[in-house]
Amino acid sequence: MKPAVTAADVVTALRFPLGIMFPFVRSPAWQLAIVVVVAVTDMADGALARRFGSSRAGAVLDPVADKAFMVVAFVTIT
Repeated sequence: MKPAVTAADVVTALRFPLGIMFPFVRSPAWQLAIVVVVAVTDMADGALARRFGSSRAGAVLDPVADKAFMVVAFVTIT
């Protein structure tokens, strides 16, 4: 039985506050920094899930977090 929440899920969940914060940041340098942090958390949650196992929540949460941030970033930049 898979656990309800794993460390990978916590790292994935960090992308939601970053997505909320992104449109309010007006400095391109800070926006780039947020994109870098999002990319790092995406790689880290994948590594954690492979190493320590994944959860059912993570299987849904990860793609939702990815798409949500991409939509926010694209709409903000355009």
